[in-house]
Amino acid sequence: MADFTNYDYDQLIESITNKLKNKQNWGDAYNSSSGQTLIQIIADASDQLAFMLERRTQEQYITTARLRTSIAALANSLN
Repeated sequence: MADFTNYDYDQLIESITNKLKNKQNWGDAYNSSSGQTLIQIIADASDQLAFMLERRTQEQYITTARLRTSIAALANSLN
């Protein structure tokens, strides 16, 4: 089972590269290739999305929220 809480940009690049290097017609293994650039873009977007998802999840609970607006909204929902 995949661990979606432990993410790292370099691990994402390595994982995606390893999955694609054995595919037919995928010969872009060197760092400056267009295929590797696409892998880096996908890894960066995935890393940013995971960070934002983790951040929003943290702000949904009164015990872990850090932003004043989040705390006020959570307190308001309790009346």
